[in-house]
Amino acid sequence: VGTAVTTSKLSFTDSQTGDTSIIFIHGWNIDKTYWQPQVDYFSKNYRVLTLDLPGYGKSPVPAGGCSAEEFSKDILQLCSDLSVQNMVLVGHSMSGAIITEMATQSPDKILAMVGIDNFTQYDTGYSEKKKKELAAFFNKIRSDYWNNVKPFIDTYLTSPSTDSAVKNRLYQSMLRPDSVFSVDCLQKIDSYSLGKKLKALNRPLYLINSSFHPNDTASFRKN
Repeated sequence: VGTAVTTSKLSFTDSQTGDTSIIFIHGWNIDKTYWQPQVDYFSKNYRVLTLDLPGYGKSPVPAGGCSAEEFSKDILQLCSDLSVQNMVLVGHSMSGAIITEMATQSPDKILAMVGIDNFTQYDTGYSEKKKKELAAFFNKIRSDYWNNVKPFIDTYLTSPSTDSAVKNRLYQSMLRPDSVFSVDCLQKIDSYSLGKKLKALNRPLYLINSSFHPNDTASFRKN
């Protein structure tokens, strides 16, 4: 687990065997341990990698930036060091932008892209009104991080029936990373030109989303 010789500073797990590799990339403020059930299942037939993005889990905060482009370079470097081939990219939440950028930077190595809790509708860019709303949101969580993030968890990431152990684990995960770094990271990735990059890739997307945010399939087909 994370012991192979690599120039990357990312903390990772690697099942090491299999011709096709599934790369699981976590969402905002969580870490690679959330993928353990998928590792247990898919490693029977595939090579499975999980990793902590820079600044999350056991990976150190990067000296450089935290954009989708920079994160993608780090992951592709890790995959190169480990001689990973035939990649299926699975990106949760904000990592939808990261797997899109990975496929942009290295299209020949990517077999498929799977989005989880993202890509619900085709991104045509934000209106000026939406940009102002988002800027206000980021300023709000910067000024009072936990009191604004906790209601977000309770409203959008969990339901009244969510097991308390699951909810508490999520609370702890959200408090673990450096809040200044994590908010900067989310804001930079939120500004990623997702629609333009996806259109240039021109490849199928496999999406796993809940009925709370259903897929707008028509908007993708139109574009």
